[in-house]
Amino acid sequence: MALVLKNNVLYLHIPKTGGNWLTKMVHDQGLVVGKLGHKHATFDYISPRPGPLRSMVSSWKHLAGSPTVFCVVRDPLSWYESWFRYQTSKQWRDWGEAGNPARWHVCAALNACKSSDFMTFMRAVNKHVPGFLTCFFGRYTHGANATVLRNESLAQDFVAFAERTGLPIDSKALLAAGRVGESPKMKLEWDDEVLCETVANEMAAYRAYGYELPKSVTK
Repeated sequence: MALVLKNNVLYLHIPKTGGNWLTKMVHDQGLVVGKLGHKHATFDYISPRPGPLRSMVSSWKHLAGSPTVFCVVRDPLSWYESWFRYQTSKQWRDWGEAGNPARWHVCAALNACKSSDFMTFMRAVNKHVPGFLTCFFGRYTHGANATVLRNESLAQDFVAFAERTGLPIDSKALLAAGRVGESPKMKLEWDDEVLCETVANEMAAYRAYGYELPKSVTK
């Protein structure tokens, strides 16, 4: 679920970006005061009604006025790799059902792309849901005025965010904490053509969140 923290802070959990670690940390630090909706709720999913942020959150329990929203993103290629590793370890379970509000999940569109081969999976993504990750991240960040942290430097980013927002934390404990819920290890290789197509489809995400393009693409 989206987590309401002290100091009118709202955390939106994007799958495969270190959310299990962050969820454990904010609970261990005693920062959680409430929950909203689905575990992987997007900003548009939990917003009670259209309109400015202030009116959207007026009926959200534990929140007042305009909350400080934050989430975590990840390098696009790394995200796809992590999703494939995780789904392979789970025998490609379905996440929700596309078009069925009663079985909502933000990753439902990827159910149709399942494959035991990584490049077959990515070709299916690029064919059926090109730019999936750009839209996916946007459902958490667009309209939310969200502070965006990075998975690659999550502990440091969260400590800095907590200090800026006045959240009472033990920074040493956070920085020393080990990882939680990592995807299984698996060697994956990209076909050059598929990699270039994926990067082109996700170019908006690279630009929006400041990630460097792979060297093989920039040559």
